Amino acid sequence: MKRQLGISLLSLLIGLLVSMIVILGMLAIYRSSVQVSVRAAEDAAQSNQKVSALLRADKYLQSAGFGVIDPQYGGANIHLISGASLSGGAGGTLSGTAQTPSGSPRQATGNAIVWYREDDANLNGTVENSEKICEGLLARTGANGFDGLLRLLPKNNCAGANTWNSIDWTASVLVSTPLLENYPALIIQVTEAEDSDDACQPFGIGDAATPENSASGALLVTLSIEVSTQDSVVSNTTCLANFAVPAPP
Repeated sequence: MKRQLGISLLSLLIGLLVSMIVILGMLAIYRSSVQVSVRAAEDAAQSNQKVSALLRADKYLQSAGFGVIDPQYGGANIHLISGASLSGGAGGTLSGTAQTPSGSPRQATGNAIVWYREDDANLNGTVENSEKICEGLLARTGANGFDGLLRLLPKNNCAGANTWNSIDWTASVLVSTPLLENYPALIIQVTEAEDSDDACQPFGIGDAATPENSASGALLVTLSIEVSTQDSVVSNTTCLANFAVPAPP
């Protein structure tokens, strides 16, 4: 009886099985590589947005109280809000609970802050043909924590920051919603400068020899957020120089 020569059906099936296993292994490696690359790109983009947003928020916050005579926390001037959310995705009315600094040091935390300023103010404190402007920052929160940072501007002039829950806001995105990673919520904290260890003086203004004669602000606003680099937290503190500390008697 002659031996069978060539490829048998069994060997063909075994070869096909081995080939499929190799292909599946290569696809798994490719999938893992893509996931790592996409996640790394997303984390890098989020971190860049967050750091940039902190710098932009610092610039926006410095306008708080501009053109207002002797602004103080609360009233028409500035409000910190906890549990804040917008009624619409790209705008709408703001809801939440207004907070008042308390404790020692006197401070409060929330996820939104709204302030008031008047443009075209004269140096003597009077205002002619001024624009009454409210602005705000909203750190959205969701089931997975941080859900984006928005800048809020009203569609029309406003009467003061104390009308924050009746203003029709429009929102622009400073930090987009994370797609792949979950981060803790961004925290906004307001501290009265007199109770803080941090100095609150406008950049370039002040006399180190006689600090009691130097210009200083009454409020500090700190934004803190986690970035992807080793799960570290970055923060930025803004001195609200327009909110003056009462002069000593």
